Amino acid sequence: MIVVLFLTLTAYFTYAEDGHNLWLRGKSTASVNILCKATSPTLEIAKRELKQGWQGKEGTTIILSVKNDKAIKNDGFKLTQTEIQANNDFGGFWVKANSEGQSGPQDYGRTHVDGANVLADALKPFGGIVMWRAFVYNTFNEDRVKQVYNEFMPLDGQFHDNVIIQVKNGPIDFQLCEPFSPLFGAMKRTSIMPEVRITQEYMNAFGFWGSDVGRIFEK
Repeated sequence: MIVVLFLTLTAYFTYAEDGHNLWLRGKSTASVNILCKATSPTLEIAKRELKQGWQGKEGTTIILSVKNDKAIKNDGFKLTQTEIQANNDFGGFWVKANSEGQSGPQDYGRTHVDGANVLADALKPFGGIVMWRAFVYNTFNEDRVKQVYNEFMPLDGQFHDNVIIQVKNGPIDFQLCEPFSPLFGAMKRTSIMPEVRITQEYMNAFGFWGSDVGRIFEK
């Protein structure tokens, strides 16, 4: 009996969920009709997510539309009870450069500003944005905790207005416990977005699992 119970519990707890169900719990409780004349990879994802996570009235019809509307600024959108409208279905680029052996503008005598702004100029007519990661550590001749700050702080105020610098919540790399990045609050003339961890990472060292993500979010 004990063996059977153990095997049953083991099978139960080792059941794997995909990311959508595990973190969003977005299982639909009603059907929804999605109407969209345009086609693109982005719109296909939007239709799939709506169908998977629809929590509204059974049989509702939602229209996805992509059309130019001066009332919608930049890459924004407009919501009504029956329609989701956007100026375009392209958000922008997410860039990781000069990090972990990957190439970037510094390989050509340029800076993060040069790399981000050249993309931002190309995307601006289309309302696109550039999310440029501040996760950099190519050289180890200085304190890694300070490297991100030393590379990006002197560039404050030089990025275009459609560039967002994505900064990890901690100065190293999603450790179990670390202070928040000093770039938050320091780069006052640059748009910054936080990069946080919602999955377990670097917590299975030595074969043991431990998770205290909730407390990290509280901080």
